Amino acid sequence: MYPASKHSASHFFTRTSVFYSCYTHSIGYGSRTYIANHQQPVRYLDGDFGFRRRYRRYGFDHSAIHQQRGINAWTLTRSALHPSSPSRRTLFSKTPILTATRSTLLHWRRMSTTATDTPASAPADNTTSTTTPGVSDTNPWKEEWLAGPGGHQFYTRTYAPSTKPKAVVLFVHGFAEHIGRYEHVHVNYPKKGIVVFAYDQRGFGKTALDAKRSKDSAYGKTSWKDQLGDAEFWVHHLRAKKEWEGVPIFLMGHSMGGGLALAFPTRTTGPPNNETVKLLSGVIASSPLVRLTTPQPKVLRWVGGKLSNVLPNLSFPADVPAENLSRNPAANEANLKDPLIKRAGTLRGLDDMLSGGEKLVEEDHQHWPKDLPVLFVQGTDDKVTSYHATQEFYDKIVAEDKKISLYEGGYHELVHDIDGLPERLFEECTSWIEAHIPTVPESKL
Repeated sequence: MYPASKHSASHFFTRTSVFYSCYTHSIGYGSRTYIANHQQPVRYLDGDFGFRRRYRRYGFDHSAIHQQRGINAWTLTRSALHPSSPSRRTLFSKTPILTATRSTLLHWRRMSTTATDTPASAPADNTTSTTTPGVSDTNPWKEEWLAGPGGHQFYTRTYAPSTKPKAVVLFVHGFAEHIGRYEHVHVNYPKKGIVVFAYDQRGFGKTALDAKRSKDSAYGKTSWKDQLGDAEFWVHHLRAKKEWEGVPIFLMGHSMGGGLALAFPTRTTGPPNNETVKLLSGVIASSPLVRLTTPQPKVLRWVGGKLSNVLPNLSFPADVPAENLSRNPAANEANLKDPLIKRAGTLRGLDDMLSGGEKLVEEDHQHWPKDLPVLFVQGTDDKVTSYHATQEFYDKIVAEDKKISLYEGGYHELVHDIDGLPERLFEECTSWIEAHIPTVPESKL
């Protein structure tokens, strides 16, 4: 029996609590009954049926008895990764693909040494599932749990003026965060006659961590397709509001959400469909994830992409140093202490996010609708997402009405930065929205 090293793949798998979750829920390798009926499948694999010598010696064995038992290469891989497996070292040494995979996983883990040890599915502290009935000075928003695509429960907030609004903003937050981080900004939109509807994305915030509402969710468990489908759902949700009939809808996203906002009108296959895109009056992309400021090595991206097809829901540390988010120490400290922020993602979620952003500037830019206005805002010292990539995307799209505003010295999170950047950003975004409100016939008001 080999003890698990601090830096071994088995230790990593144990840390992220994915033995059962990723193999029973993401791969679906044909042994669900086996997993359900045997609480210690590793011991079962290691000796109960005499498989030990066979896969110790040859690495993998796809014999008929293995197939009959519902065991394949990935179940053996799982066994070999376990610290109690006597074949862990032998299996990796005799299987080049697994050796490369293990090296890649350990490299990513070393790059994220500050990641939390909290299990991905752990509920956050002090989360609630209540609905605030109305708006007050002390709580100037309405929070609701609403059923989205497939009945998935989403935590939402609506910031609305007391009178009929000029515009509605659908806000999409970034990776590993939640809408509560934008409260200090969103509360000001109603003062301009603008509604903000925001939701914790699938796999993040309360949508992923609420103890009662998120039983079928897990932190970081998402995909590009699901996220775009969710955004499309909320566009229709807002359009169906009778009290906002005829009011223009703007899609606004930050970082990962900014990448989604840019992808929304450029997809050649749904979601969304073209009719949904036509419901938008404009798009605002804040520090969008088109490319990272410091891209990952191509070989790691390639291996990660391949692994995401096999282990899509494998939880993985994905930390962004707080000091890279803004120049505001208090905001950065709050980020580190926020119980709704877990510095982790899944292989599918991470790969989709990075690949989707790269695809924007490589090919999808050509599908931007000419008549859809767009505003880009980003800091020139953004250490997370590349403002050069944003500029490249801006230069390539054929939009008749487009604007890019670069904030000198600004970091990734302009809403939390210093030197008056949050106020400047708010004024620019609201002024741009007001300037792009189409004329609405009186009969529709």
